[in-house]
This record gives sequence, C-alpha cells and structure tokens, in this order.
Amino acid sequence: MINFTNILFIMSLKTSILILIILTVKFLFNKFFTAQTHYIIWFLLFISLTVPYTVQSNISIYNVPKYFTQNKYISKAQFNYNNSSSNINNYNNFIRYPYLNNNKSISKEKDTTSTTAKENQNTFNIFESLKNIFTYIWLLGFLLLSFIVFIKTIRSNKLIRMEEDILDTQKLSILNNCKELLGIKQNLRLIKTTKFSTPSLVGIFSPRILLPEKILYRFDNEQLELILLHELSHLKRKDILMNWIILIYQLIYWFNPIIWIGFYKMKNDMEVACDAHVLNNLKKEKHIFYGKIIIDLLDYISKPSFIPVSTNILENKYELKRRIVMIKKFKKTSYKLTFISFLLIALVGCSSISEPENNTNPTPNEISEQEPRKTIGQNDEYPLGLPDAKKILNNKNWIIGKDYEFIWKTLGTPYINTYYVNTKGLSSDEILNNLSNETIYPIKSDEDSSALYVFMENDKIVDMKIDEFSGIPSNTWKDSDYKVNFYTSGDIDKKDLPYLEKDSNLSKFKKEFLNKPLSDLKNKFNLTHGASEAFNKKDNLKLTVYPIIGKDITSPFAGIYVLSENNIIKDIKIDRANLQLERLDEHFSLTNKSKRKTKN
Repeated sequence: MINFTNILFIMSLKTSILILIILTVKFLFNKFFTAQTHYIIWFLLFISLTVPYTVQSNISIYNVPKYFTQNKYISKAQFNYNNSSSNINNYNNFIRYPYLNNNKSISKEKDTTSTTAKENQNTFNIFESLKNIFTYIWLLGFLLLSFIVFIKTIRSNKLIRMEEDILDTQKLSILNNCKELLGIKQNLRLIKTTKFSTPSLVGIFSPRILLPEKILYRFDNEQLELILLHELSHLKRKDILMNWIILIYQLIYWFNPIIWIGFYKMKNDMEVACDAHVLNNLKKEKHIFYGKIIIDLLDYISKPSFIPVSTNILENKYELKRRIVMIKKFKKTSYKLTFISFLLIALVGCSSISEPENNTNPTPNEISEQEPRKTIGQNDEYPLGLPDAKKILNNKNWIIGKDYEFIWKTLGTPYINTYYVNTKGLSSDEILNNLSNETIYPIKSDEDSSALYVFMENDKIVDMKIDEFSGIPSNTWKDSDYKVNFYTSGDIDKKDLPYLEKDSNLSKFKKEFLNKPLSDLKNKFNLTHGASEAFNKKDNLKLTVYPIIGKDITSPFAGIYVLSENNIIKDIKIDRANLQLERLDEHFSLTNKSKRKTKN
C-alpha cells in the first residue's frame, strides 16, 4: 500500500506540471486550436496519472536539471584529473579500504561519517513515518469521498426513477429524427423532470435524457430539437463514460487541487467540443439560433442540483461567453490545421510524460572522481539494518527505474559491486553505457546472515531482493565477455610491499611469483581477494588488482595487476589504481601474447 501511495504522489506531481504546461500551450495557441483539440489535449492526463514509468526521451522537460548536474560532474572530474600527478585516481572515493583506518585523518572522517549515517537514518525513518501517515490519510479521504458519491448517486437515481417518461409521439419523433441524423441506434428514454433544472444526459447502459418541465412546455419543437441534438452528441461521443473515468481519477487524486482544476477545465472543453459536434451536423444558418437557445436556457437555471455523473447543456454558466464566441466564429476545420494541432499535442505529451535520458549519469570510473557516499548503507562500520532493508524492499516499485547514482546516494558503498561487461565490437563509451551489474549490501541482523541485492541494467535499477549473504554475486553468469567484482576492501598494506612503490622493483616481484600458483602470493601476504577481480567468459582467466599505498599518500596511487590462468600467475604489472572496464581486453590479452612468444 505504501508503494502505491508513493507512486501516486510522484505521478500527481508530474501531472501537476503537465496541467500547467497544457494551460500554457492552450493559451499560446488558442486561435490555432480547434474545439476538439482543446478537449483532446487533456487526455494526456490519463496517461500521466496511470503509467508510472514511461520511455526515455531526449526532449523530456525533466532533462533540464540534468544539464546543470552534468556540467558539475565534468568540472569536478577535470579538477581531479589535473591533480593526478600525486594521486593517479582518488580510488578511496570509489572503494574504501580497512588498512587506511590507522590514519588519523581517516579516523576523524569515520567519526563524521558515523554521525552523518545516524542523521541520515533518522531522516529516513522520519520520511517513512510520514509516508505511512500520508497513506492512511489518502485511504481515509478516498473512502469518505467514494461513500459520499455513492450516496449521492443512489439518491439521484431514486429521484430520476420517480419522474415520468415522455410519451408524446411528437417529442419522440423529434428524438428519433435527431438519432438518425447522428447515426445513433441505441435506445434511450425521455424523462420529464421537476427535480433538475437543466437538460441532462444520464446513464451509460440505460441512457436517459432529462427535460425540465418548464423547458418542455415553453420551448417549441425546433428549439427542443437542438437541445436533444446536444445531449445526443454527448451520447455519441461517449462523454458519460468519460465523466465516470474523470470522477474515478478525481477520487484517487483527491488530495491534489491542481488535478481537480485540470479535470474541471477538461469538462468545460468537453461541452465546447460537444457544441462543435452539433454545429458540424447543422446547416450554417442554424448556428446563431443554436447559440441563442443556450443563452435562453439561463433564465431557467435557478435551482442547484447534483448528479454525480451527467452531461448538461448548461452545466457551467461562467463558460457561456466562450461557447457563444466559438459558435459565432465556428468553421469546419481543415485537415491541415487538425494535423498540426495533433502534432503539437504529441510534442507536449512526449516532452511532459516521458522520462529524462539517463546518458548524463556518471559511469563507474566517473563515480571514482566524486565525493564518497556515506549514508544508511555504509557496510563496514555501519551495515544496513534489517528493518531498513525491508523498508527499502517494500518501496522497490518506486525505486525500480532509478539510475546508478541514486542507489549509491541512498545506500552508500556496497560490499561488492559486480559488473557484467561486453567489449567486442564496442567503443569505450558503448562499453560503459551498456553495463549490467549487481550490488550487495550485507544486512546487520541477529538472524541468519543476509544481504540486500540490487540488480541494474544500463544504469537502471530493474530488481531488488533480500537473500542469504554468501559474499559472492547471487546472479547467474550472464552471457557477457567479462565479469568484474569491485570489493569494499583490498588486502595489501603499504608496509607489506614497500619495494613495489617503484616500477623498477617490479622485476623482483615477477621473478618470485610468475608461473607460480596464485595461492603462493596470497599466503605470503595473507590475502583473500583484491580490491577488484575480473574473470573472462570461460572463467579460466582471472585478473586481480591490489592497491598500492605510498608512504605519504593515504589513497592508492597505483595498483598491482595479477593475471592468472587456472590459478597459475601468468603476468604481473603496475597500472592505474582503479580497474578500467573499457580496458579489459587489453589486460586479458597479455596471457595470449605470452603464449605466442612461448610458441615462437
């Protein structure tokens, strides 16, 4: 239920923006829009209020904020690049290492992080409580208004059933002539009423036209014919059904007055469009006469009445001037103008309803250039609690579809982040923009060890689940060229490998470990895994990256790349601190080159 109201609230906000855009467009293009176009453009509300997630588009109005954030990412990445002489990459911003804990500045940072994490958790809990309160308020309002509408509908139907049918053959003949003119075959009844003061159409399955007694005897047959044409036009255009749909959406979104205003405007445009439908079926000389009848009806609108769903020829007298002006200037619309109008509606829909493009989201390498995310999901010192994990999972329908940056800001750095990478035939940008990945957040709980798993495709969250925590990805091996695991921590401390701070000492390291089991290296330095590990599709090649820390540098300035085949070390080199996904082919090709040299 909470997920439903979350989605409801978001769609409500987006639709409010859409309504303001529609009103602006209608104002700017008022002279170019036909009566039908003014009405049809409101149908965009139903899409916005029904579909929570739509396709991405580069013309979406929600792209605008991303242009500013994109510039912020670029300027920050450029700053870090220009300062890379002392630190190849600020790798600690991407993956945090436990061996940095002895550093005093890092300890201070941890204290700050602890406070920040607790504050964020409190904020999260308050937000969850507010969502619960909103859910109950929404449900109460929905049920109360639905009950009121139900009672009003029962009462109005009871009043209508007490009224007399019109059996006058002359009046029924006029009705049949109007039905024939509009091509209506459905049976309907004429009802003489003393309870309602304006001609109205009610009922979907058993339609009835209500004619007030005063109007019935004071208007001649020609005038009654035009009144009946208006109500039958509502029947022909399925406006009763549309009014029911509008009522349902109003009940669901009762809390948003802007949506009510939007539907109010839509119903006004419905009446004008109905007038245009009548005029399309009348000779031109009768147009002015039809307008005078609407004006004459004002004298008989004296008693307020309420029928939950009906169509009235004069429901809103404040819109009368606009209707009369339209009737006076009415011309049959050209196909060209209609086509242009519908193109404009399509443009408004695509720009207002579509989702923003995700191409401004930072890639994994760009994330390393940004500030560390330390929130409720900080896994080493501040693991994700089970209640928080369950709350997140309960809200997954709202979270699904969010981008790469969202999950890092919300949950912080994961214990492990696994990427499924394809490289063949792809450029560097294409490799980074077509990634599938899975992140794991261990859950602190007195129960069995568990974790929150987040699955993503092309920088979009596609699923979440809580499962047993095994320390390895739960997802099955995908059909990709490489699988890459980024861990929260690497294992080599600077004091263990002081002679690897310079490339000149790499030869000693190679001489000791090349063509030796990978376990020899792990045992000597008491290692379990590197900061990152990559595997090829056959799962026989493994690339392990260990960070190197300098004497006066707290962040890794480089990494040791150990390539092994069937757990036998085939190559060792020093490269950038963080493993770049677009260079995986280059790293894994070293084994193939060494094989060719051996054969030669």
